[in-house]
Amino acid sequence: MGRDTDFIGDLRKEIGSAQATRYKHTQQKFAFVIGMLGIGGALKEAKDFVYLLYLSPIVAYLFDMYVIEENFGIRRAGVFIQKCGDASKYERLWEAAVRKNRDIFAYLAGPLLSFSAFFISVLYLWTKENVEWRFWIWIALNVVILIFLLFRKKVIDLKLDKFGAYVEKSKDSIFAESQNENNDQGK
Repeated sequence: MGRDTDFIGDLRKEIGSAQATRYKHTQQKFAFVIGMLGIGGALKEAKDFVYLLYLSPIVAYLFDMYVIEENFGIRRAGVFIQKCGDASKYERLWEAAVRKNRDIFAYLAGPLLSFSAFFISVLYLWTKENVEWRFWIWIALNVVILIFLLFRKKVIDLKLDKFGAYVEKSKDSIFAESQNENNDQGK
């Protein structure tokens, strides 16, 4: 039983570490987007710096991908704790309640900032640049990436449901196998 408690404790530490990493990526994204939009917009005379406006939304979407994947790890661990018999009833209730009552803003916040960077870049480039075919390809690329991010978030929700069902279904048989191994070792 002590090893199981250690595992749940280690899982909680992993959640804390992933939350810190997710927070760090979010801070870095904010700093990057604000910096790139500020530099790209402030240096109106410097033609080469306008390309920063093309780059900033795409890099922001890459940060979103990292944040989404860190969030997946956190949520997966939460589902495991919720379904695991060793977690306290309050902890399982908390995980279930949080999962069922997700804030829609938390779902959209990351991509919304990236889309805002994209939109600001489009407005600036539309008015200041000679719009060419690259501009339209860049717009299409940004839209595809945004759709991918939102789709990925939905896929993760489905994966978490499958993972939770697997843990729920498998825990009794796995715990029984473990108990049988312990009994065999005691003989």
